Amino acid sequence: VQATDPVLRGRLLGHRSPMPVLHNIDRLAAKGISVQAQVVEIPHWNDGDVLEQTISDLWSRENVQILGIVPVGLTRWREGLEALRRPDRVQAAATLSTIEKWQQKAMKERGRPWVFAGDEYYILAEQEFPPGEFYRTCTLHANGIGLIPVMLEQCSGKTYTGRGTVVTGELAAPLISGILKGSNYRVTAVPNRLLGASVGVAGLLSGADVIDAVKREGFEEDVIYLPSAMFNHQGVTLDEFTAEEIGKRLDMTAVVLDTPGDLV
Repeated sequence: VQATDPVLRGRLLGHRSPMPVLHNIDRLAAKGISVQAQVVEIPHWNDGDVLEQTISDLWSRENVQILGIVPVGLTRWREGLEALRRPDRVQAAATLSTIEKWQQKAMKERGRPWVFAGDEYYILAEQEFPPGEFYRTCTLHANGIGLIPVMLEQCSGKTYTGRGTVVTGELAAPLISGILKGSNYRVTAVPNRLLGASVGVAGLLSGADVIDAVKREGFEEDVIYLPSAMFNHQGVTLDEFTAEEIGKRLDMTAVVLDTPGDLV
């Protein structure tokens, strides 16, 4: 969706003319089709009052079953494009405040949160995540919403007796390191050289970046644990590495994990 203001939405999507979206949602409603919506928020573009209006417009459409708000991700491949930037701590906290207000309204009127914030917001704002149970009705995990709090809940109180190198993006690395503290697992935070330093999620890691990062760490382990999010449905990364190929390059046995909670 990005924004329900037609003029602004047109600008956000790179068009000179307005691009309304609500009439299309209404057309789907008339056919009995429900919608799962997302807004990619960009500071000073569609945040603040604009975000408030967008949420309000979507809330009024009963066929919008769920709404996710995620911060914009900016790669290093942006030559000649509009100057954009990521939200800082203050802006992330302001967005969370807006979302939490609507969550309270939704819980009161519909019995479920309805609108969810991307996990990155809590990290950027340095705020605690809601409990994993809060995401029970969330169907937007693949969009980076609820993955970390659910993982933290699954791993709470667990004792780890195995060993190996656990790979993840720079965003979640401190949290996973905390989970595995005191164990024989080593955590490697992989800088994203393919897409740029501002991209810290595990789901956008390349095989080459993983290989380079593990080699630099120099851990002498037999097993490397790779996040399943970095592979598509065909089992390959953005740069077309399979888990087996990554393992061979490192002379390690590669194991793909959905969550650190799967570790023993």
